[in-house]
Amino acid sequence: SKAIEFLVENRDPSKMASCLKSPKKEYPETLMCIYEPSILSILLKHVEERKHSLWKLLERANCNILEYQDTDVFFNANTPEDFERIKNE
Repeated sequence: SKAIEFLVENRDPSKMASCLKSPKKEYPETLMCIYEPSILSILLKHVEERKHSLWKLLERANCNILEYQDTDVFFNANTPEDFERIKNE
C-alpha cells in the first residue's frame, strides 16, 4: 500500500521507531510502525514493569512520528457492519 511505502521511505533508523499517525488522532498507530533494534532496552524495561501498552512504550522512546493524510488507511473493522462497509467499497 502507499501508506507502507510512505512509512518505509520516511523511516529514520536513528530513531527507535518510525510510526504513522492520522491527523485525526492524538497518538500514532502502534501497528503501523517500524521498530528499530535500539528500542529493545526500553521494551524489556516496559515488560519488566508489567506495562503492555505500545502507546506508552512509544511515549518513552525517541520516535519519528509521520503524519499520513489519507485517513482511510487507519479505518479499523471491529464489527460485522464495519466489515461490510469495507467489503462494499
